Amino acid sequence: MKNIYSIILLILLISNFSIAQDGTLDTDFGTNGVMVIDNGTEDAEILSIIKSSDKITAAGFTSDGGTEIFTVVQFNLDGTLDTGFGTGGYVKIPLGSGNGRASSILQQNDGKYVAGGWARFGNKEQYVVVRILVNGAMDNSFGVDGIATGSFSGSTYAEDEIADMKFMSDGKIVVAGRSYNGSNEDAFVGCFNTDGSLFTNFGVNGYKIIDFGQSPPYEYATSVAVDGQDNIILGGRVTLNFSDEDAFFLTKLNNLGTTYNTFGDNGKVFHTIAPNVVAGLNVLAIDNANRIVTGGGAFDTDELDNNFFLTRYSSSGVIDPSFGNGGFVIVQRIDNESIYDLEILASDDIIAAGSTGGFPSKFAVARFNDHGTHDLNFGINGWALTQPESNFNSLRSIAVDAGCIYGGGVAKDSDTWKLALAKYINEGTTSFNPVFAKKLNVQIYPNPIASNFSLEFSLPNEAELSVELLDFSGRKVSELLSHQKILAGNQKIDLAMPGSLAKGSYLIALKFDDKMVVEKVEYR
Repeated sequence: MKNIYSIILLILLISNFSIAQDGTLDTDFGTNGVMVIDNGTEDAEILSIIKSSDKITAAGFTSDGGTEIFTVVQFNLDGTLDTGFGTGGYVKIPLGSGNGRASSILQQNDGKYVAGGWARFGNKEQYVVVRILVNGAMDNSFGVDGIATGSFSGSTYAEDEIADMKFMSDGKIVVAGRSYNGSNEDAFVGCFNTDGSLFTNFGVNGYKIIDFGQSPPYEYATSVAVDGQDNIILGGRVTLNFSDEDAFFLTKLNNLGTTYNTFGDNGKVFHTIAPNVVAGLNVLAIDNANRIVTGGGAFDTDELDNNFFLTRYSSSGVIDPSFGNGGFVIVQRIDNESIYDLEILASDDIIAAGSTGGFPSKFAVARFNDHGTHDLNFGINGWALTQPESNFNSLRSIAVDAGCIYGGGVAKDSDTWKLALAKYINEGTTSFNPVFAKKLNVQIYPNPIASNFSLEFSLPNEAELSVELLDFSGRKVSELLSHQKILAGNQKIDLAMPGSLAKGSYLIALKFDDKMVVEKVEYR
């Protein structure tokens, strides 16, 4: 019997057309796949996007006179501004006495939009949640004139900033972010009723401060997810000590804000990826098997380089050894790669997006399959890269729809930060066929492998077979069998691992004509 910690079976039904197209820009969108909106001499940025049936709606900020303004902007599906929304496509909400930003946006079942972020009021930064009607008008039934704002910290110089938010099944709004009280920077999670009032049965009067008691006193939440039972997964960054500047944390709470002490180690997971690697968690999501997938940037303090990283945990906070290399994946392109958002597909494939490079930097999108292998058939050598402007370009959020990926972020020339959108083709992942996978019944033994091993499978039709050994970035290490004709029926093939191979986890890819099966093995 296959052990779930050592074997994952994945079938890819591949057409040459879709593979060639996936990860390329959709040239019918914007200008050759990209839309950049110049706000004159004032900066602007998209921090979160969602897609409805016929619109793309984004949250972020625009500037006026050097002051950042909490902004929601809406686009048509061809990338043009929806001028029927708000004023010329924009809803700009000046708040307080200084800068403000919308960092997250959601859409209710009735079509109304909920955006969360923060704004400066006097000497405080307060959380802000707004609700907007479909046409861009403020929903006056929410909060005060459509706005709920306040501070969870009683400090004179409090900073309470929402980084992310999600809906519960009953429509309540869960928000998460950072709360600075003048001395400690803590994570927070709060819960609002559908009318914008705090749900006071949650935590203490509607919110909970997350303080792990570390020194230095520094932790903040960057992402939140809600599972099918309305449990809350909170993730972010934490300082463990002065030598490990930044690890990341996960914690799990119920729908009333009570921590599950059975999650991880007494209610929390602290993770440093490797010595001298600073792990910055930017996003988390829950997959179809209720596992927790996180993404961000892994900064190597020796090489001064940032790389894409992904990790996966069980719903109880245990690292998933079947994912990547012992539960995590680090992928390096050239330098300074970081994931800012990810989406999990029905196949449990992962689309990750962010940026790569220094100055200039580029939009970066990559696709990973269920066991964490970097899909090198996506884009060029596994990367979809786009440079709209000459200086700095980064995707901050993505929305995945049937056959495509929408990305939103920022593009900067020598002077100005601009709103930016891109649309990529993503059709290949619609072709998974788990029924066919079960019919093949691939067996690899012994596993772990010492040197020689056997493949057994049942092939429904004659096919040409190639067998490749891959590392966990998806790169080919060795070809074990090349284009051998295999008859239909039960088959056994004896193979050998290459000499001088480093011990560790690998993938064996069996390519049957236009189908591919990937198995995880241990080489010891």
